[in-house]
Amino acid sequence: GSLDVKDLAIQLIYGCGDLAEDVPRWSFSGASDEGITMGEATEVKPFTISAAVYDRVPGMPGSHFAGVVSGSVAHSSGAGADVGFSFDTRDGSWDAAVAMSFVSADLNATLRVQSGSACKEDGTRGSGTVSMKIGESSVVAGTASVLKRCGTFAAARGLYRVDVAVDKAVIDAGRSTTVKLTHIK
Repeated sequence: GSLDVKDLAIQLIYGCGDLAEDVPRWSFSGASDEGITMGEATEVKPFTISAAVYDRVPGMPGSHFAGVVSGSVAHSSGAGADVGFSFDTRDGSWDAAVAMSFVSADLNATLRVQSGSACKEDGTRGSGTVSMKIGESSVVAGTASVLKRCGTFAAARGLYRVDVAVDKAVIDAGRSTTVKLTHIK
């Protein structure tokens, strides 16, 4: 497969001398509005990355890294995703988010998920939608969401909350009979 990086602008900074503890020794950033093409079918556009290397972290020998990567991925099949990830090895933290979609003549779907290393009151969330065409005249559409709590938040409100709904179901039952269901939770 091929990899084509278009119009990538990179900045690299080196910190000389005796630096303060919160100043990185190295840092770099890169961005491409034109994106990256992988093979014949996949493109990441726009694409951004930034990272820093810290060598003066109190009580922690060696080098430590922090950074962010993000981009929008598109595939010729109709699938796509917006992705973001950040990390910091100085405190072991990370956060990630992804929003995916798929579009075709018979199936449309979305999925959104976010999570991180910290125990937050709003927890780890996921949600999605789906709309599916069945045959010539039947359609089912719905939504789902899930919340996973942690720590004291889970103890107070429960570990999971799951919500599922069929927003619309139109089913051709044959012989000129159609069954319609809406707002089922």
